[in-house]
Amino acid sequence: MEVFKVAKDLTSTNNDFGAVISIIENAKGRALKAVNAELINMYWEVGEYLSKLCAESSFGDKVIDEVADYISEANPTIKGFNRRGLYRMKQFYELYKDDEKVSTLLTQLSWSNHLKIMSACKSNEDARAVGVEWAIAQSKELMKFGVPALHFYTLGQAASVRKICSEVF
Repeated sequence: MEVFKVAKDLTSTNNDFGAVISIIENAKGRALKAVNAELINMYWEVGEYLSKLCAESSFGDKVIDEVADYISEANPTIKGFNRRGLYRMKQFYELYKDDEKVSTLLTQLSWSNHLKIMSACKSNEDARAVGVEWAIAQSKELMKFGVPALHFYTLGQAASVRKICSEVF
């Protein structure tokens, strides 16, 4: 009889177990953000290294081919570090290196989002415009799903936040 009572008690509280799923999902989300941040930092460091290497080289960007060849020969299991990938890392660094406010926020976006920005932009102003459009779309989606409030950090870019707010509210 006691075993039956314990089993019955467990099934009656089964709805409370949703908290475990929430804990797991939240931890997975934090882990993914941490991994993304490390990847973005690595791409930044590789880009910085390549930017300086190209500036010092008499062959300019051609040295990136040598680096890509070296990586593929020294460790063929490393993927994404071919000429195209390395050049994008250099481009990533050079696009944001002079903007201290932006560089502190770089890890908040995924690499694929950075690639979209870089492919659409020739300057920091272009990148800012893409960022504002992305923020508008993201904010509208959040509002659509009933988020009670949005909080924006201006970081000295009040005009951008005003534009976002005028489009969303």
